[in-house]
Amino acid sequence: MPTEKNNFYFVYLANKLSLINQFSSFPNPSVGAISVFKNEIISTGITGQNGSPHAEYESIKNSKNKKVEKLYVSLIPCAHKGKNPSCAKIIKMKKIKKVVYSFDDYDVRVINYSKHYLKKNKVTINKILINNPCFNEIKNYNYSKKNELPYITAKLAISSDYFSKNKNKKYFTNKKALKYAHLVRYKNDSILVGKNTFEDDLPLLNCRIKGIKKKNKIFLINQNLKFSKNSYKHLTKIKPYIFHSSKNNNLIKKIKLHCNLIYIPCDLNKNIDTRLICKKIFKLNCRKLLVEGGLKTQELFFNNDMINEFLIVKSNKKFNKKGRLKVLKLYKNIKTKFKSEKPFCLDDNKIFRYYS
Repeated sequence: MPTEKNNFYFVYLANKLSLINQFSSFPNPSVGAISVFKNEIISTGITGQNGSPHAEYESIKNSKNKKVEKLYVSLIPCAHKGKNPSCAKIIKMKKIKKVVYSFDDYDVRVINYSKHYLKKNKVTINKILINNPCFNEIKNYNYSKKNELPYITAKLAISSDYFSKNKNKKYFTNKKALKYAHLVRYKNDSILVGKNTFEDDLPLLNCRIKGIKKKNKIFLINQNLKFSKNSYKHLTKIKPYIFHSSKNNNLIKKIKLHCNLIYIPCDLNKNIDTRLICKKIFKLNCRKLLVEGGLKTQELFFNNDMINEFLIVKSNKKFNKKGRLKVLKLYKNIKTKFKSEKPFCLDDNKIFRYYS
């Protein structure tokens, strides 16, 4: 196990734990906590679904009365009592000597008071700031709560010559990249595609990772509600929520038999209003939306500033004349507008992450 000088390891691990329930802990931010004695991990905790219990309480409870010397948390412990007990008071009661945390809370009930309470009760408190997604998680949680919008990740697979579709192949990324795509689905609670992607691929939009069963809410945009005959069986199979702007009562009655319909008016450009779509998705208790395609749908969300993060899976293959949809313009716009991380390789495929 790491030595005392490697506090960084425990804080980093706490931050990683916080991402397990990212946004699904609403109305509280998701936090990770690790209880340690003599540099050995005794137990861990994360903020529960819908915000309860708090990660610190869960970690201390999971220690099963073993002595906890230090507590490592991704966010400074709260010192006030609300729906959950004060974590700082529990730390005092359990005689924990040291708290190491990564980020300060934005909640006015926590700022400064937690530090004051812990120091007053002779708990040593240190901060180790780590550049990882936890900080963005807290910021984006506040963004999500304030605007009543989900955190939106868009994912696009492209060839090395910037096509997103091949006339002859449904899949063109390697097996590791496909597994990565399913991991991205696992990390989100809902998935959205456009009409063309649905009609072309008839996707199941589920998470196919061995040993993991997770059912995400599925959303589909089809403005005029027109589907090919082959699509109706698939609608019944996956039962998506369909956003539309149609006023054709016959179509509405027909499709209502297969899935859920949500009417969304068009904007001034006669496009379906993506902000209203996201508001509806938020009200359906979804906090992390994955927009998988197609190109027109992703451009619509991108142009309306609705995307928080863009993942590009780039294959080493060239399509040339076999390519259908050219995405170079969108790709250049993403690079211009978003910050980027260093890409990582999955054999001969590369993953690029761009974030706002």
